[in-house]
Amino acid sequence: MLNNILSHYKVYTYNIIVRTDSNYKKLEDLDKNTMGYFDNKMEETEKAKKHINKKITPEYREYEDINSVSNALLNNNIESIVIEDSYKNMIEEENSEFQNNTKVIYTFKIRTVITDFSK
Repeated sequence: MLNNILSHYKVYTYNIIVRTDSNYKKLEDLDKNTMGYFDNKMEETEKAKKHINKKITPEYREYEDINSVSNALLNNNIESIVIEDSYKNMIEEENSEFQNNTKVIYTFKIRTVITDFSK
């Protein structure tokens, strides 16, 4: 049975985003600042936070949907957000203000094992 289990990898790209009018230029500038994230209940989100924690120690603030986290950044309620690429693209499609008023200062990838039990 174990020979029939196939393991694949999925790679998720995460972005650290700040407002364009901020003075933040690199990830290290965000140490000890508030970073919002969308809690999608996926293990990759926790892996992304662990990756960030190896470099800085932000204060995380959880949001229940992507619009809330993007609005919090635009309204200066938080200094930055960490968000997966597909969610970033969704926000940009729906909100031109987000695309025009934010910038990505750090990008990284999270690799996750996906096991196919179908065979």
